[in-house]
Amino acid sequence: AVHRTHKSSMMNRPDMIFEIDAMKIAIEFKRGDSGGSLRSGIGQSLIYSTDYDFTIFLFIDTSDNSTIVNCSRSEEEERFIENLWKNHNIKFIVV
Repeated sequence: AVHRTHKSSMMNRPDMIFEIDAMKIAIEFKRGDSGGSLRSGIGQSLIYSTDYDFTIFLFIDTSDNSTIVNCSRSEEEERFIENLWKNHNIKFIVV
């Protein structure tokens, strides 16, 4: 069963949840061609990280030139992605 997470008077629900023994994993899927969709997914993932042991955020880049995929490979973005994992247990994947 997928339950809703209430934070700051907002109601959110992951797209999928895996439960393995006592471990709960939230999964969020987003697709888009701009930073707005990306920011929305990151924000939701941060919210889920407060209620779930791990969060997987898969972003599908639909931009014409794979702009978001290419940006995610920069040194600064790689540090950000590492930080999400290290500090929030969020696995962020851009394809």
